[in-house]
Amino acid sequence: MRQAKAEPVFDELEQWLHDQLPRISGKSPLAKAIRYSLAACPKPVPKRLRSVHAVQCPIQSPRVLVIRS
Repeated sequence: MRQAKAEPVFDELEQWLHDQLPRISGKSPLAKAIRYSLAACPKPVPKRLRSVHAVQCPIQSPRVLVIRS
């Protein structure tokens, strides 16, 4: 249940990061952090192959980037 609630949040965050990347300087530390975060995201798995055990993305992962505006 936790994963089901977190998945749309992570999907939205990933899309937001993709949208922000072209808007900032490619050489900035923020762009570097965004690219790092996107590279750390697990690749999408087709819904027909998903199960509770198929995709694990721990919410407490040290690779989660927090951006405060």
